[in-house]
Amino acid sequence: MQANDVNDPLALCSAHAIEKEGFAEIKAVISNVGYPKIIGAVSVINHFFGRDHIKLGAYKGTFGDTFSGGMGGALMNYLIVCNLFMVNLVGKYVDDLVDSFPSPVKDYNSVDDAVETIKKTLTEAEDNTIVYVAIGFMINLRDFLATDENKALFAQKVNVVFIMGGQYVPESKTPEFNFGCGVWDGEETYSNTDECKGSAKAAVENIPESVPVRFVGFELSEDVWTGGSLWSWCKAYSHKNPCFRALQDWTIATGNKTTLSWDPMTVTAAAGSAM
Repeated sequence: MQANDVNDPLALCSAHAIEKEGFAEIKAVISNVGYPKIIGAVSVINHFFGRDHIKLGAYKGTFGDTFSGGMGGALMNYLIVCNLFMVNLVGKYVDDLVDSFPSPVKDYNSVDDAVETIKKTLTEAEDNTIVYVAIGFMINLRDFLATDENKALFAQKVNVVFIMGGQYVPESKTPEFNFGCGVWDGEETYSNTDECKGSAKAAVENIPESVPVRFVGFELSEDVWTGGSLWSWCKAYSHKNPCFRALQDWTIATGNKTTLSWDPMTVTAAAGSAM
């Protein structure tokens, strides 16, 4: 997922639609970049759908802490429990959503640390019911799985992990965006990238062997587009719907009226596995 796309709010909005249809229940959402308002944008979307009860957590380190949302999309990681999603988010629309829509949370000072939120959510879940969905950087999963106690809890509670990341046919030695902490063609997208480097490798290697992992690689969405005629609705509804507002922000910033569908595809696949 590139830093200038709108996949992540679309994925979160899709998760809410999936819950409305009865296929999943969102339990928690976590941010994985250090910009304080990211979790506020998550709260805006949750509030719009009437789900302020969803647990929120935030990565509070320095990786991406100066990312102002000036030209980006979102970065998320979901965790689904048969009925559970956990998310990570950041993006271009972040400031606009937080400043333009009501929400109980405005920044990460009002929520727990992401690792603590993961632990609380897993502890409360029934055994073997979690589907963990990572559609962004894996820094929180790396940190959570750093202890044997947390690994054991993960093995007990998680049924399967879905990861949007990696690529099946690498064209270069440059890692795929999510796995490479936002480094694209050798250029760093976020501040303090060293704090994130190696997180995907560490996270994947520390997932307990008893937990299956499904990868949705970069190439899988090459011909799956979201947008087109849908964009004609964005302007009319953007003043009252944060999902459409994010789409409008994306169009204004990039001129694009379509986007590839990496993250919504991953969320949909994960929700299907939980049925």
